[in-house]
Amino acid sequence: ELEKSIIEVHVLNRVLDLQGKVLKVELLRFLRSEKKFREINDLVLQIMKDILKAEDYFKK
Repeated sequence: ELEKSIIEVHVLNRVLDLQGKVLKVELLRFLRSEKKFREINDLVLQIMKDILKAEDYFKK
């Protein structure tokens, strides 16, 4: 039996109503492993870094 994985996908610079929709997602680049944060500010800072990495990838 195959092991199931859960991934989290964010759509940048768009507001979409995807409730109940089936999406096809193509993985282009791995940004980072799962990480736990002690403070919400650390999480916010990491999300900002992740967004910059993703935007940089698509500029190329």
